[in-house]
Amino acid sequence: MQIVGNIGLTGNFQKRSSDEGSAANFWRWGTVILFGIGIALITASLISNIVGQSTINLLLIRIAIGVAITLPAIYTAKESARHRTNSDRAKQIELELASLTPFIE
Repeated sequence: MQIVGNIGLTGNFQKRSSDEGSAANFWRWGTVILFGIGIALITASLISNIVGQSTINLLLIRIAIGVAITLPAIYTAKESARHRTNSDRAKQIELELASLTPFIE
């Protein structure tokens, strides 16, 4: 009976912790992919420098690439951190609720 009570009391927090952990991993991989794309674009820009574009055009292209990739990557990193914090908080509440009954006894 006590196990059923604990699962009923903590099950919602366990599910929320799992869901938030999955969301954090999704956003983390999004961040990694965006930074990978940024590195690839900057590398391609450096390789194309051999062709001989003007310096100001090349500089503007690199700045545009940097901004276009960095801003979404920062956002996805923040989302990952937010979901990870929510996951940790839900896991902590789950553990506290699960230990409440033995503590009271």
